[in-house]
Amino acid sequence: MYPSESQAELANKLDYELWLLDYLSNTKSFLGGSDLSTITMWNRNRSKGQTVEIGLREVLGSKATHDILEAISPLTFTSMYKTLDSIFEWILEENKESRIITCSRDISWLKFSEKIGLTKENLEVLRLPNLMRESPYLFDYLLSLYEKMLKFRNEIVHRQNFRVQNGSLKVDSAERSVTYRLELNLSEIGYLVRVVITAAKCLAGLLTFDKQIEVLVKFSLDRIQKLHEMALFNAQEPRIVNVILKIQADDNAQFIADLDFVRNNLSSTYSGFSIFFNLRAEGLEDDSVSAVWNIPYDQVPSIHEINMNDPSLSRFRISS
Repeated sequence: MYPSESQAELANKLDYELWLLDYLSNTKSFLGGSDLSTITMWNRNRSKGQTVEIGLREVLGSKATHDILEAISPLTFTSMYKTLDSIFEWILEENKESRIITCSRDISWLKFSEKIGLTKENLEVLRLPNLMRESPYLFDYLLSLYEKMLKFRNEIVHRQNFRVQNGSLKVDSAERSVTYRLELNLSEIGYLVRVVITAAKCLAGLLTFDKQIEVLVKFSLDRIQKLHEMALFNAQEPRIVNVILKIQADDNAQFIADLDFVRNNLSSTYSGFSIFFNLRAEGLEDDSVSAVWNIPYDQVPSIHEINMNDPSLSRFRISS
């Protein structure tokens, strides 16, 4: 189940929503974007200090842009819900096609509430995509959002019962004499969109669910607990920085990078964040750069220290 062709089908289902939400999520900016802060440090030498160049991040901060994002917040909300629906419709279709579940009607013709019901009725037997099997909380939290947001989606689409006021989207829904109120500011909508767009892109095979992405999802889910009403992860905000590490050659002409030294410096510099770093290691001989390695954050070894001359790092070496 869920071959690459199936992932392509999900991507097709999400075509417009994926484009719109990807733009609005501003995920790259959230993670540092292409304009990252750069910190330069001397390997195992605190006496030389460190320099930090703050990235000039392009922020959608003008009043005009703010007003536009505020005005389209109902559209953003309903597009987000359509993306959630496409994910669960895809899962149900895969399971029906494999005869794991039965349904007399075409899945795409079911109402949202019927898809939610069919999903919950078959929780014990549903075969989930690899990502959701390996990280089952993703299925649980997305299903909770899919179910709990439905009544507000219906108010927006069918009754236009919403208002955008003071930077927040406000929706009321009445069920059996009980009134439910949803109020989301632009920041919360952003976190909601980041969760949905990241999960959708990973499920469609358009994004790798690595450690950094997982921290992003958990951090964002923590910020919208009032929507899913599930447990907090207490995740720290993720950030990527560029590190330039200057390494003097030792007596054996080896360049030993102290990665724990780097991590400890970053922890004190960026307290309260979950930091990932791209590493540019510059090997020095007589204060002149003789070798350079560029290692992306997801390839930086998790060990305490490493000899940059190790053959396993040769693919990252850009000069000698």
